Amino acid sequence: MENINHYTSLDIDYVINYPDVNSSAPGSHFTCDPYIEIIEQPKQRGFRFRYGCEGPSHGGLPGVSSEKNKKSFPTVKIHNYIGPAKVVVQLVTIDEPPLLHVHSLVGRQCKNGICVVQIDSEDMTASFPNLGILHVPKKDVAAIIEEQLIKSWLSDLKNGNNSLSEEEEGEDGVELQQKELQKEDKERIHREAQNQTKYMDLSVVRLMFTPYLSGSDGKFTHRLSSVISDPIYDSKAPNASSLRIVRMAKTAGSVVGGDEVFLLCDKVQKDDIQVRFYQEDESGNIWEAFGKFGSADVHRQFAIVFKTPKYFDMHITKPISVFVQLRRRSDGETSEPKPFIYYPYKEAKKKNEKKWQKTFPKCPDDYEDTAEGHGGIYCDGLGGGLQFSQDNNIPSYFRTFELPGCGEIKKPLAVYNHMVTTQDIRSNM
Repeated sequence: MENINHYTSLDIDYVINYPDVNSSAPGSHFTCDPYIEIIEQPKQRGFRFRYGCEGPSHGGLPGVSSEKNKKSFPTVKIHNYIGPAKVVVQLVTIDEPPLLHVHSLVGRQCKNGICVVQIDSEDMTASFPNLGILHVPKKDVAAIIEEQLIKSWLSDLKNGNNSLSEEEEGEDGVELQQKELQKEDKERIHREAQNQTKYMDLSVVRLMFTPYLSGSDGKFTHRLSSVISDPIYDSKAPNASSLRIVRMAKTAGSVVGGDEVFLLCDKVQKDDIQVRFYQEDESGNIWEAFGKFGSADVHRQFAIVFKTPKYFDMHITKPISVFVQLRRRSDGETSEPKPFIYYPYKEAKKKNEKKWQKTFPKCPDDYEDTAEGHGGIYCDGLGGGLQFSQDNNIPSYFRTFELPGCGEIKKPLAVYNHMVTTQDIRSNM
C-alpha cells in the first residue's frame, strides 16, 4: 500500500489498451528518444472551477497567451516521433510527488474525469480547447480519494495476477478482487484517504499529460514520461486573486524605518500576505525587508496599515530609491512593484518637523495691547476679528438675562441666541 500508483485506473487501462482501428503501426517510427512537451501552458488565474449543479462551463480553460481577440488553449507536442499516439490528461495536486486530484475534467473528449486525445499529424501537436474543471464538494473528498486508492490497489492486483481469465476481468472479476481486499487493507486505505483529505487543496490543480505510443499490435502500450503543467487556481478561491497595490498614503520615509503607511489593495488574506521592500544592485545582489503589521492591521481584506522596515545602510547621504510590493506567503505570488524613497535620517527628521510645525494665525500689524485699556483686535485666524473699543466696554458685546435664583448673568451672544432659539422651539411644541 505504501507504493500505491495514483495514476493507474481501470478507465485509463481500457483507453490505452483498446485497439484503434484507425491506427497504422507500420507508419510510425522513432527518430530518437521521444518525449512530450507543453508548448502552451494553461492560464493560471481567472478560470472558475464549477460544481456539477451549475451546469457546463462557459468556455474552455484558456492558454497563458490567450487574448480577447486571439484565443489560445493548452497545447502539447510529442518530439522525435511521428505516428499514432494518444495523450491522457488528468488533474493532479501541487504536491511533490503529485497525487491524483479529486476534481475531474469535463469536456467533449472527457470521460470519467479523464481527457483522451489522439494525435496522428505531421507536427504531432494536440490542443485542448474544451477543458472544464468539475469542483467536488468538500464533504465528498474523503470518499472519492478512498475510491481512487481502491482502484489503484485492484489495478496492481490485476497486473500481478496472471491467473485471471478475460471473462473474470469484467464486472465479476472486479467483485472477485474486491473480496480479496482484506479487512486490514480496507482500514489502511481508509486511513490513507483521511490523511490525504486533510492536506488536499481544492482551490488549485495541475494538468498531467501522459503520452502513449502505438505498438505493433495497434494498441497504445508504449508509455512515455508524463509532463505536468503550471498550477491552475480557482478564480473564486480566496487566495487566487491577483495582487495589486492600488494606492499608498506615503511613498517615502526615514532610513531608520518605523514610518506608518496606509496601503489600499485588491482583496488579500490577512494571514497570507506580506509587504516586501527590496532593492537590486548592479551586481545582482538583492536586499529585502518586510513591513511590520499584524492580522488586525488588515482592514476588510482591502487595506493594510504597516510600518516601514529600516534600510540596511543607516549612513546614506542622499535619498535612495527602492521598491515595495505585495507577496503572498502560500505561493510566492507578487504584485507589480511601486517605488519608495528612503531619506537620510537628518533630512527625514527635518521634513517631519516642518510637516508638524504648528502655524499660528497672523494678526494685523496695528494690533495694540495696553495695560491701561486692553484695547485692540482679537484675531480669529481667518483674516477678521472683533474690534474692542478703548473704553473696554466689553460687556456691550454680550447680552444679559436673568435666571431664577441666579440674578443677572452675562452670556456671549452666540450662547444667548442658542438659548432663545431653544426656548422658542419648546414654546411652540
